[in-house]
Amino acid sequence: MSSSIDYLIFPLIAWLGHKRPWLLVALALLTLLGFAAVHDVSQKTAFFLTPFRIWEFLAGSAAAKVVHRANKRLNWVGFVALLGLLGWIAAFPDTRQGGVPNTAAIVISSACVIALGLPAWINDSLPGRLLQWLGKYSYSIYLVHFPVITFWSYEPFGGTRAALAGPFDYGAVTALALLLGVLLHHAVEQPFRRPRSLRPLALGLAASALLVFATESASDALHARLMPPVQYRIAAAILDRRGWRCGIWARIVDPLAQSCRLTALPENGTRVLLVGNSHADAIKFVAAEAAAARGATLWLMAQNLALGGGISPEAVIAEAQHRRAKLIMPHANLRSVRPRAIDTLAALAAEREIEVAIIDPIPSPKVHVPKTLFATQQAGAPVPRAIGGLAGYEAESTPILIAIDRLVRRHPNLKRYPTAAIFCQPLCQVMDDEDRPLYIDIHHLTLTGAAWLSSTLTAALAQAEPQALTPPGR
Repeated sequence: MSSSIDYLIFPLIAWLGHKRPWLLVALALLTLLGFAAVHDVSQKTAFFLTPFRIWEFLAGSAAAKVVHRANKRLNWVGFVALLGLLGWIAAFPDTRQGGVPNTAAIVISSACVIALGLPAWINDSLPGRLLQWLGKYSYSIYLVHFPVITFWSYEPFGGTRAALAGPFDYGAVTALALLLGVLLHHAVEQPFRRPRSLRPLALGLAASALLVFATESASDALHARLMPPVQYRIAAAILDRRGWRCGIWARIVDPLAQSCRLTALPENGTRVLLVGNSHADAIKFVAAEAAAARGATLWLMAQNLALGGGISPEAVIAEAQHRRAKLIMPHANLRSVRPRAIDTLAALAAEREIEVAIIDPIPSPKVHVPKTLFATQQAGAPVPRAIGGLAGYEAESTPILIAIDRLVRRHPNLKRYPTAAIFCQPLCQVMDDEDRPLYIDIHHLTLTGAAWLSSTLTAALAQAEPQALTPPGR
């Protein structure tokens, strides 16, 4: 989606800056500074969102303009830039290392290689000619490579996977991407560059868009009609969720924000900060509904990190103070719970008269729930509504929960809210009475499953109210 926006917006930017080069320079510097500022908050936001990538496009377009006018005597500079580029990649193979200087060095080095070229002895060599051939089709290969990888590695209920098993997979995907890239280059890219008539191209675009729209619109209805009802509801679990974290728009509007507001109510009543990894993200919509019902304002930490597992108690307290929160609500999976971080958080929160409500980790069925249920139904066997039991959860979680209970006795502002009894009585439910899965994978709740926590979240929200209800915690 982000790439599509890039290619729609950049031609307009290039047109506006055609006779105003100062505008492009200013825009490049501004978006580079934005990239640097946002990178420290969220690397994914800085990498994927259009406003922070424009400087990279401008560097490439500037190099493309210079390439035909560059002095051939400067080819050696391009060669040095190539060596520098390879050195940077070798030194920082993981792009998350090296930070902003690493990214800027790669972009600038690449632009220099493009603009100034390479010595003739490199261009005329066999590797040089192969790379020139590859460069001819590189854009088309870029467009097809990710769909090829995801379709090749597709597994039912596996989501978007980009994992290849071994040498055969790598070779097959490479060959297929090259073949489709060459076909796309000759069948689509070149005809669009030099159209004999715009009418066939316009009709082709319209027909393609109509086909995609019709397929997308009709797919769900066709699945509902052709699949048995139980099988359809199991398969639909992948859609039983909301957008990721704060959403793209919130990150664009306020990219430096450490948290985002989830409730649409005015900022009155109790203010609550929800902290945690993807498990907190899975319950955020239900938590927001519970907060709205009590007239509270709910904020979610923007980073997908558990307390003590990448985000420090001090950082959480700082954000809670910034949002004037009176309640901090951490939630994560069992492996990500850090009692020491909870201890520090509760102590710091008590100094600032902030309550802390720990939402216990939910039971994990240990199997991919929709995939298991779907396979069972396809095999004609009875679909199980429960997998695993309370005893297994308690055996795994008791040491952590006992440690938290000690902290509850130590800190009056800290409460724990159990979740196991909601799902396990004593068998752990994985499907509701309407045949809708409670889990979207091995351990993340669907919206249907998260709704089962509504009363627990309501009790936790009441903890910071003037006349708090007695929580169901220990």
